[in-house]
Amino acid sequence: SRLSPEKGILDLLAAFSRAIKEKPDLRLIIIGGYSAEHEDYYLKIKSLVDKENLADYIRILGHRQDAVKILKCLDFYISASLSEGLPISMLEALALGVPTIATEITGNKDILCNSTFGVLVEPDSPESLYKGIVKMANLTQNERDSFSRNGYNRIKNHFSIDEMVIKTVLLYKQVLKKNSGIHFPEKKNWGKICFWWKKFVEKIKILGEKKIREKKIFSGKIFSLGKKLFGRKKIGGEFFFGIFFFLEGGGTYF
Repeated sequence: SRLSPEKGILDLLAAFSRAIKEKPDLRLIIIGGYSAEHEDYYLKIKSLVDKENLADYIRILGHRQDAVKILKCLDFYISASLSEGLPISMLEALALGVPTIATEITGNKDILCNSTFGVLVEPDSPESLYKGIVKMANLTQNERDSFSRNGYNRIKNHFSIDEMVIKTVLLYKQVLKKNSGIHFPEKKNWGKICFWWKKFVEKIKILGEKKIREKKIFSGKIFSLGKKLFGRKKIGGEFFFGIFFFLEGGGTYF
């Protein structure tokens, strides 16, 4: 993630400082870098850590390439965000089976839609977040395992590559349905789209968009499939690039 005001880190610290008075074994790891424009916010975070004497309980790791490995080691994940689009780090946590606490805001609620999948708390409320942390810490292992299973299945069934591709195809259909020169695939052909989408993601992540375009890697398959699916080769090709950047970072779990 990143350290910026909309992530609600100050609320998280205020809540955590209360929670450790009841649960002194708790430790908090904060992962994320910050841009120059948010340096003041980072300094506020550091100042609050010092003011509340939290240095022994908190580690701020900054930007990490191995964030997913760290996620696997956590007992639970917390999103204290005040606003979100589609929070990728939460998708990653749930896909790894990490029980999750999240503020009840748009974006978070799209994923953690009810208390079956995790603990929901009020946004912009250290009090509510504190209660959520203590609640999660007090759960039995069986109760946490239930959150893990439900969260994992939620991501697998609604946010997998196949699901995201199909939903994006339908979005294209809605936007372009008035253009009689374009037709869209029947459901039986979506498996083909998903297959080539996965191949495309593998290559574009390794080589980058520029090399993919320059070397015309997959161009035959992509444009041929585009012609078959959409009636026009160019639209089929741009579909693959468009969907990649629309879902970048969020389609790698299954």
